[in-house]
Amino acid sequence: MKRRVPYLLSAFVALSACDGATLTLGSDDDGIRDASRPDVRDAKPSPPTPSCPTFTSDDEYALLRGTTCEGQCSDSLTPERDLSMATMLSASLTGGWTFCSGSLGAAVPADTTGIQFYTGCTFFLIEGDAGAVPGTNATYDVVTTDGGYTAGTIILHLSTGDVYASVAASSCLGRAQLTIDGGVIEMSSLVPVATNPAK
Repeated sequence: MKRRVPYLLSAFVALSACDGATLTLGSDDDGIRDASRPDVRDAKPSPPTPSCPTFTSDDEYALLRGTTCEGQCSDSLTPERDLSMATMLSASLTGGWTFCSGSLGAAVPADTTGIQFYTGCTFFLIEGDAGAVPGTNATYDVVTTDGGYTAGTIILHLSTGDVYASVAASSCLGRAQLTIDGGVIEMSSLVPVATNPAK
């Protein structure tokens, strides 16, 4: 019995060379990839960009903020609010928060006990026993991707440098959490805010 494997292999190589396509073995697609055409798998997504979300009206702000509750440090963070839209994230952060645990570290004064966010991407650090009296003020941006979506990330622009923080919040905004490079800051709401404080 004659072996015909070499002849079959030669015919296969000739056929592959004729159509200009490359056969890729062991892949999860159809195995054929035309080197002359760009592959969408090689496309790079647009990098996230920082921006400051704005609200078209007080009604939009109130709708995004929704029903709020007064929080305690012992309250659960779940169920969590969907913060995938930049405007929702900004509206949800607005208001005063006291730090239950964790801190922004050396980036802020040692007696920082909380943070007060405003629409328009500004915030104040609440220092010492001053209650709602603001201390150091600064700005922040929401990191967005194509289509205005966010992975729940903000950039706090402090005088000592930028601090990136991932944000999570309970559905009624009684509790929130900032995850930064140095750890996790657990927060509870100081004052429920029903209207846009920037007005």
